[in-house]
Parts: sequence; structure tokens; C-alpha cells
Amino acid sequence: MNRRDLLKMMGAAGLTAASPTWLARRAHASQSYTGPLVVTLHAGGGWDPTMICDPKGRANENATDPVNHYFTDEITNVGSFDLAPVPRVIEFFQAYRDQILALNGVDNQTNSHETGTRYAWSGRTDPGSPALSALSASLPEDRASMAFLSHGGYDLTGGAVPITRLPNTDTVRQLAHPYLLDPDSQTSNLFTQSTQSRLQQAQLDRLARQKETSSLPREIRAMQRLREARVGDNELALLAEVLPAAEADTKLQRQAQITMACFKAGVTTSASLSAGGFDTHGNHDESHTSSLNYLFDGARYIMEEAERQGLADRILLLIGSDFGRTPWYNAGNGKDHFSITSMLMIGPGIPGNRVIGRTDERVTPRRLDPDTLKVDDDGIRITPGHIHATLRQHLGIDTPEIQAQWPTSFDSLPLF
Repeated sequence: MNRRDLLKMMGAAGLTAASPTWLARRAHASQSYTGPLVVTLHAGGGWDPTMICDPKGRANENATDPVNHYFTDEITNVGSFDLAPVPRVIEFFQAYRDQILALNGVDNQTNSHETGTRYAWSGRTDPGSPALSALSASLPEDRASMAFLSHGGYDLTGGAVPITRLPNTDTVRQLAHPYLLDPDSQTSNLFTQSTQSRLQQAQLDRLARQKETSSLPREIRAMQRLREARVGDNELALLAEVLPAAEADTKLQRQAQITMACFKAGVTTSASLSAGGFDTHGNHDESHTSSLNYLFDGARYIMEEAERQGLADRILLLIGSDFGRTPWYNAGNGKDHFSITSMLMIGPGIPGNRVIGRTDERVTPRRLDPDTLKVDDDGIRITPGHIHATLRQHLGIDTPEIQAQWPTSFDSLPLF
């Protein structure tokens, strides 16, 4: 097969030949994206909103069957928010009060981890439904190949966009500079620059010859991706330039470091982050407090790293979980699965210092008027379906194509 026939076949298959110039244009296009940068932070296992922004304390030590063991006079007020006595939760709300929107009384309509997590982050209960963060990354026509970055949580893509996983900063540097013995030292190069250039060109020429003998679109696509990875001016090299010099202390903080560096380099537009430890069927108070402190310490680090990278005004941070936990303790001093939960949002176009939704003293959601969002016994319960219909509109991903393939199950609400 000659080159002209190969190009015709690739065009018919929706493929293009890769070249350094094309890749440079692609990198420039990804860096020119100026829209919201979506970060979803999943609290794995089912968090307890009554230990966050929907507190339910007991009046005294004689209270029977309490929702929580802390007392009502330990509840802290920060702006519009009432907060449980968890130190890092309080500190986070104190720092970002004017940016936070809290949704209380959200009905995830399930006690299943798998279904609850899928519903929380896709707005759909159907298996295989893509995460909001994946759909957000799928829209730009000239998107970067690392547009959707995942560190765990709910990250199904439904085939809408490729998924990228980067475990730590050292791995990124090693991949970005394969000819360096020490990624932090330019003097540790195995070859001179001219030899390195000849090696790269020889690899590209060999790959081009292999393409000319292939007639399978899948093989051609794979070789095209390999060519992209081998070109020196690639996305990993761009990313390596903005990585922090030292890794952060915790796993969640390191997730934030890599995510913000990818955003800064213009090679990523959305990311899924996660932290576990919330399925507290036993020893609830101590275990849940520890997990919440870790989570909100990480959430604050996300915001601080975004500020350091000059991205704070573009970050859309969504924090949520599989579902909530029972408004009572079990025999093991733990709490079990409960469908009612909360979700937190910070980002461009989202007015802060607000709470939408209420629950009664036993965490039963109060119904809301869908137009005013005020309590109305004839109204609705907020569900992830409502939230995602609203977020899709907000992010401009409620396109006919996406809605036809993955429709939302509820109408949007005037949350913003």
C-alpha cells in the first residue's frame, strides 16, 4: 500500500497521520482551553453528612437513641453553615465559606455502594454510565490525549474519552525524559542531543514504514498513538515542566499536585480524585472523624494548590459520596448505609455561602418547591439526577448527542 492510499484509508477511518507539527498544534489547542476545570472528590464508603454540614447533636447525656454523640452546643456556625465539631471540616468552611454551596437532604435512593457511587457522579443508575468529569473532558474537539485524569473514585467513561492514570510525580518525570538516568538532572543524559534526535527520528521512520504495510484501522490507530508518545514535544514533557519539586505528604495531596500540574500544563481538563475510609459500620465516631479530617485537609490542599498554580478561579470542585449513614448507631457503635446524603460545590458561576435543602431531626429530607427551592410538602426531593441535569447545563455538556446516549432522569433545578 502506498502513502496516498494509506492516508485515504486513515481519513475514511477518522484517523490522521501524526507529526511533530501536528502534535505542537494539538498541545497549543489544549493549552488554549479556558473553560472550567472539573475536579470530583469522592469520599468512598458513604460519608455521614450529620458530621459535616447537616449536624444533628444530642441535647444532653441522657438523650436516647441519638443521631450523634456530640452535643448541640458543639455545633459551630460559619456564615450560612452549621457544622459538626470536626476540626478540618470547620477549617475548610472558614477558609472557603463564601465559595461553598452545600446541598443537604440529597436522596441517592439506594444503600448499594456501586449504585450509589454511580448515581452520585453520573446522575444515572444504569451500569456503564459515564462520570460527569469524563463527559466534561470529552467535549473539546481538539482535546489533549490526557484530558481526563483519574486517581480513583467513579471514573467510568462510557467510551466518551480515554482515561489517564499518573501515580506520582517521579513516574511522570521518568516517562517525560526517557534518556535521563536521573530525571532531575539534565547532565545525566545517556546520549548527546544529536544522537538522541537521530534515535527519535529512526523510531519515527520505522513506525511510518510499519504503517504503510498495515491495513487494519486498529493497528494504524495504535501506531499513531505510539508515534505521538515518541515525539519529543509531547504532553508529558509539557507536564514535567510544571510539576512541583517535592511531593506532598499524603496520597490525596499528591493526587492534587499532579492534577493541578496537568491543568497548568494544559494537558488535562477534568480529574477524579478519591479518599476512602467512610464505610464505618463499627467505631463510627473515631474512624469517621479521622477520615473526614483527612478528606477536608486534602480538599483545602486542592484549593491551595490551584491558587499556587494560578487556577483558583477556574476550578469546579465537587465533593460527595456513595450515600449517607444511618441516623442511629448499631450494636457495634457504628452506623450503616442510609440513602440521604449531602454534596458540596465550589466553582465559577456557583454562588457561595449557601445551603440548599433541609432534613428533620432524624435526617428525613424536607421536600422543596422545584422553582423556589423553599420547603414545600408538595414539592420534590433533590436527587443526583437533578444535580447532574443542572451541572450538565452549567458546563455546557447537555448536548443533543450526550443527552441521546446518556439522558438525565430528572429536570434541572435553579441551584446556581
